[in-house]
Amino acid sequence: MAYLQYSKNALRQSKALNSECLLHLSLFYGGQSVRYRKLEVILTTNIDKLGKAGETVKVTPGHFRNHLMPKLLAVLNIDKFAYLINEQRKVVLVLLSMFF
Repeated sequence: MAYLQYSKNALRQSKALNSECLLHLSLFYGGQSVRYRKLEVILTTNIDKLGKAGETVKVTPGHFRNHLMPKLLAVLNIDKFAYLINEQRKVVLVLLSMFF
């Protein structure tokens, strides 16, 4: 991070900003939003303050990796997992309709 900070200051202090310097400046600032990214996950169980089972919610990658995924409370929102959860819902609804 120190190297990146030094590079920003060097570009700011240069008096002649041509198009090549502006390109580099935009590349330096572009990488800063990586830490604020969120993942879309599908909840497999009800979780207080987050959502109900089957909902798609956005969470931070660290929360998903360290808490939700190891306990199987959520899966990533990709086509394969969305299809599996929909199929599980259908099976549960069929079983419930048979008994009630």
